[in-house]
Amino acid sequence: MKLKYLGTGAAEGIPGIFCPCPVCENARLTRGREIRTRSGALLDDRVLIDLPPDTYAHALAHGIALGALRSLLVTHSHHDHFAVRELEYRHRIFANLPDDAPPLVVYGNSAAGKALDSLSFDMTGRVVYH
Repeated sequence: MKLKYLGTGAAEGIPGIFCPCPVCENARLTRGREIRTRSGALLDDRVLIDLPPDTYAHALAHGIALGALRSLLVTHSHHDHFAVRELEYRHRIFANLPDDAPPLVVYGNSAAGKALDSLSFDMTGRVVYH
């Protein structure tokens, strides 16, 4: 099993977007390992654990092909762990996935399911909730 941590920061990340504290200022100056994006992990290149707002940046930084994901495990439905609107980019008008591509299976609590119901696009065949 291969586990890759993508982000290990708090909800606001480090440095916090508006925070002038010494920790955040040090992270801005030092950069590198002092920068902490919001929590996320990748298991065996197929299972994403959480979908924070930083997921796109994680994919770019780590060379992750998000279209190849098979499952998304949502630990809880707070926005820093489940930026549900990002899933709209799996819709056919944004993602040229093959017609026979399996849907992304999302595992989460009932709040995650309700969040998925709020998406602006019909995600039939692209996202399935369990």
